[in-house]
Amino acid sequence: MTAPLQSPESLPAVSRAVIDGLASGSDRIVSAAMLMDDGLIVAGVRHFSPDMRATLHRIYGDGYHRRVKEQGFIDIRGKFLDRETAWKRAETTGQIREQVSVPGTLYSENLY
Repeated sequence: MTAPLQSPESLPAVSRAVIDGLASGSDRIVSAAMLMDDGLIVAGVRHFSPDMRATLHRIYGDGYHRRVKEQGFIDIRGKFLDRETAWKRAETTGQIREQVSVPGTLYSENLY
């Protein structure tokens, strides 16, 4: 038995962003992400948001913050982008809503 389909409005913001990106055919940014020193990419609503901290702690324990190699974002295909590359992508896809940082370096607040 399959689960009933949800309306797009009831989906989490990250899921809606993926659906919108796939529908538009663009490689939109969908989530903040951390690239860890072992190559794992951990996504969350924002960098070090409660959901991301809980995931990092569950995987790496108390010292998780020392394991972060780089903060960045992921696109709809799950590709990790550093903050500078993500800025270019967000600019190209028309995702920058607020100018809250130095142009050229993307922060979550630029997107939502």
